[in-house]
Amino acid sequence: MTGLLQYSIVLFYAPLLITSQRHKQVTVELSVLPEKPVIGEDTLTVRCQGLVNSFPDNINIYSILFFAANAKNGERTLLVNIEKNRTTWLDQQLQHHAEISRPSDDNTVVELLMAPARCSDQRVYSCSMQTSYGTFQSQTENTILEAKPFIESLNIYSDAFHSEWTVWQNTEISLTCSGKLGKPNGRFRWSFYRQTIDVFQEYFGKQIDSIAEETDNCQVSGSSVIVYKTNAWDLGLMFRCEIVSPMADKEINLAQRIEVLGLGIKNTTYPAENANTVSYAAIFVGAVIGFIAIIVLLTTGIYYGVQYKQVVLEYFQRICPWLWKDGKDTDSVMSVAAYDFVVDRVDIVLSVVDIR
Repeated sequence: MTGLLQYSIVLFYAPLLITSQRHKQVTVELSVLPEKPVIGEDTLTVRCQGLVNSFPDNINIYSILFFAANAKNGERTLLVNIEKNRTTWLDQQLQHHAEISRPSDDNTVVELLMAPARCSDQRVYSCSMQTSYGTFQSQTENTILEAKPFIESLNIYSDAFHSEWTVWQNTEISLTCSGKLGKPNGRFRWSFYRQTIDVFQEYFGKQIDSIAEETDNCQVSGSSVIVYKTNAWDLGLMFRCEIVSPMADKEINLAQRIEVLGLGIKNTTYPAENANTVSYAAIFVGAVIGFIAIIVLLTTGIYYGVQYKQVVLEYFQRICPWLWKDGKDTDSVMSVAAYDFVVDRVDIVLSVVDIR
């Protein structure tokens, strides 16, 4: 009797033990790809995968459910219920830009694809699998979205406008740049251009930045204001507002030319596409004029040098008659030597004068 009772107990509990063992061998994993999707560009993929031990036989997966919780208040909602032959959407807004993918035939892997990612997709995701041996829950995964910055507007204000974007010299102007700073947040940077410097240089004057709260597109709005007083050097003046951000794969900027009146020079060139041509032409003209001036000076120097040489020799003839005889007179060696000495010295002096 005792043996029969033990045998009955084994037969009764054996299925339960096997089922328990099966429960321990089933896990559900959730993954979010890519790690930091960019809003408006990347596809956000939430993958739910069941890892099942096949002993003693394969289990049946009836449905897979995707959940999302609000990152701020933690409220959890059911997004979609995926069965073998039917998909039921509970989040109607998500349905408009999401779809379901089944990479595996046995329904052990199901993906929720959101293309492109939106700010509203930044939530805490999880999933569960309802199987023939019970319901299995995944871990939760938080989604971190990123966003690229962009500039919305660049405006100017002055009490002394001549016309739009045209002001008088010695006028104080304020410029305001507005835009989205991206996620993570970028920063504003100003630079300016003049024809006299021919390149954009960073502006280090007073700059006032203001940042608003995070908006519905998951990034903050911001504005930057600078104050500048125009001056006599502002030919071809331009100001450029730029957002510096790790999310900017190219320069995010907006530039505006400001015409300053009262400079005495027509303000026409911007930016310096023609500045190099004008500079080279000016250099060429200057070189030609300088060359002609040098030729004239040398010619004048040579002419007057010859005249002065004759005057100097005649002066020495008058003050040193005892040294001075006809240069052709070979009877007096001293006279010939004195004549040659004076002529050589006069030539040296005149050559120095000509060079200078």
